[in-house]
Amino acid sequence: RPFAALITALLLSPWPAVTQPVGNIELIELTISEAHQAMLAGTLTSRELVVAYLDRINAFDKRGPAFNATIMTNPRALARADELHTALQRTGAPTGPLHGIPFIVKDNYDTWDMPMTGGSASLEGSMPADDAYQVRNIREAGAIVLAKSNLAELAFTETADPETLIRFTEAIEDLRRAGAIVAGDFLIPNLDSLRQGLGCSRFRYDIDTYLASVPNPPVHCLQEIEEGGRVHVTVMPRVRNFLQFEGTPDTNESCIQACKNEELLREGVRAAMAEYNVEALVYPTWNNPPRLVGDLSNPHGNNSPILSPPTGFPAITVPMGFVWDDTLPAGLQIYGDAWSEPLLIRIAYTYEQATNHRRPPKTAPPLEG
Repeated sequence: RPFAALITALLLSPWPAVTQPVGNIELIELTISEAHQAMLAGTLTSRELVVAYLDRINAFDKRGPAFNATIMTNPRALARADELHTALQRTGAPTGPLHGIPFIVKDNYDTWDMPMTGGSASLEGSMPADDAYQVRNIREAGAIVLAKSNLAELAFTETADPETLIRFTEAIEDLRRAGAIVAGDFLIPNLDSLRQGLGCSRFRYDIDTYLASVPNPPVHCLQEIEEGGRVHVTVMPRVRNFLQFEGTPDTNESCIQACKNEELLREGVRAAMAEYNVEALVYPTWNNPPRLVGDLSNPHGNNSPILSPPTGFPAITVPMGFVWDDTLPAGLQIYGDAWSEPLLIRIAYTYEQATNHRRPPKTAPPLEG
C-alpha cells in the first residue's frame, strides 16, 4: 500500500463556477454558503432546494440511467423545509450552520423517520426509535434528511489498481507545486503484522444489541437473519462466520487483543511521523475500482481502512483526478494525528484549489426547465 508523507501546504484560491439554475440559483456544485446567501436574499427557499434534488433523484436514480443509489426518499423532507423557511422569515437568521441544506444518510445509520435496513431484505421495515448520534447532530444544525442511500448488504463487501497509482503519483507532484514539503515513502514498522491483528468479529454482538433497541423489529438477532433465508448468497458466508463470535467485546479474546494492537498501531504511527518529521500522510482513498453490476467475483477495492478507523485519527478525502478512460473519480486521503482536523482541512482545501479536479458527473447532467 503506497503512502507518502507531507509537512504542510500553502495558498488558497476561489471556488470554480457552478451550473444549473433553480430559479435564479445555480444548483450544480452549489455551496452551502451560496445557498444561505440566496435564502437570506429571498431568491431561494429550502423547499425549492429540496424539490430540485428530489427531481434529480427521480430523473437519474429511479428513471433514466436508474443508478439505484437511494433506497427511499424522506416523505417529511418538504414539511421540514417549510418549517425552516418559516423560521428564517420569522427570525431573519438561519437556525444553524446547515440551515435548509438537504443531505443523504447511508442506510446503516438510524433515522427516526425512515427505516434502517443496512441494505438487507432481512431488515425490511425496521424502524429505529431515534436518530443515530451523527444524524441527530446534523439535523440539529438545520439540515434536512433527503433520502437513505444504498449499500452492499449489511455493509459487507487487494492489490492496488495501476491507474489509481498513476493518479496518486501525479497528486504528489501537485502537492509539491502547491507548497507542500513531501518526505517521500513512509514506513510504519510492523504494519503488516499489526493490521492482521486489528480484527474483532463483533458484528453478531453489535447487531443483536442494536435489534434489541428497535421497536417491533422484523428479526431479533443475527441467527434469525441467517435462518430467514433472505441474505444474498455472496454475503451468507460472512454472516455464518460472524455467528461464531462468543461473549462481548470486553470478554472476547480476539477483541481484547485487537484493542491492544490498535494502541500499538497508534504508537507506531506517531513514532514514525516523529521520525520522518511529518504532519500528515497521503494515500489513495480507494485501491481498486468498484465492480460492474452483476460482477461478484473480481476485486472490489477497499476504502483505506487500515489507518484511520483503528487508530481513531482523522482523515479527509478530496478528488485527485479520474481513471478508467476518465470516467471514474479517484480520491486522495489525507491523514493526521489526533486533533489535527484544522491542519488536514487546510491541506485538503489547498490541494483542491490548486488542482480543481472536482467536476459534476456527466451521467447526471443539469435538468431542463
